[in-house]
Amino acid sequence: MTRFKMSLGILGIILMIGFFSCIAVNSRCNYFIREISYAENFALSGDIEKSTESIGQLEKQWQTFRKKASLVIHEEKLADTDGIFTDIINENDGSSVISGIVKLKHSFEMLRKAEIPDWTGIF
Repeated sequence: MTRFKMSLGILGIILMIGFFSCIAVNSRCNYFIREISYAENFALSGDIEKSTESIGQLEKQWQTFRKKASLVIHEEKLADTDGIFTDIINENDGSSVISGIVKLKHSFEMLRKAEIPDWTGIF
């Protein structure tokens, strides 16, 4: 009976860690998407310099989040987002920056959706 209780306790802890990590990743991705939208507005209004500056600040926050997120998200998904950040920061052309920002926003939306559990992912 003791082993059964211990097994249930361990299962409960694992489920709680998964649940709270899902919430944390979703809220952080929502934050990044909102901030990327602000940078996109700057780029669309023609202020490319301010847009890339904003993305540069987001990239620093991303590096901090990435260390924690690598515990629950596959490394390949995180590396793709790293590459998009680098491309945007190194670009000076307005259309390239805007397309990079759209890719970055899509990347965070995919990260967020990938962390939402559903029945097809479980079975």
